[in-house]
Amino acid sequence: MKTNRSSLSYDNAGNRFRNWALVFLFAAALLIIHLVYQKIHLKSENERLSVKPKLIALSPVKFDFYTVLPKMSVTTAPQSMSMATVYFLQIAAVRQELYANGLAEQMRKSGYHVSIQPYQSGQTQWYRVMLGPFESMQQAQKHQAQLEAHHINSIISAAPLSNSR
Repeated sequence: MKTNRSSLSYDNAGNRFRNWALVFLFAAALLIIHLVYQKIHLKSENERLSVKPKLIALSPVKFDFYTVLPKMSVTTAPQSMSMATVYFLQIAAVRQELYANGLAEQMRKSGYHVSIQPYQSGQTQWYRVMLGPFESMQQAQKHQAQLEAHHINSIISAAPLSNSR
């Protein structure tokens, strides 16, 4: 059987065209899948990065400060008359550092100098939220009255002024 060369070259050209078309369609499909994946992945990545942590409302927090503190006893060494004293207002003692930091941040926004003092009581870790230092008892009492006007109870404590100041 004799074949015509011209028909063979047309068939080969048609097969080559069909093969290249399939390769092109396959590559286009891969590109579309890649772009869709990137869009979904980048969208979820952007959502993950843009999620802001929820702030914990501090109002429902119950401070055990008022029940624990009266049971505690503090002994102090006698102070000499020449030793300078500074005063602090303790506004809370909480078990979770997160609550202490939140309360401290609120008080900083109100213009107070705030410190957090961690301390161990038995097996429990506590965090005292302290305002100050104040140079005199009168200053501490003045700020204590301002806090009470906003329904914030506090306790005044005295500490010797360190020499590193």
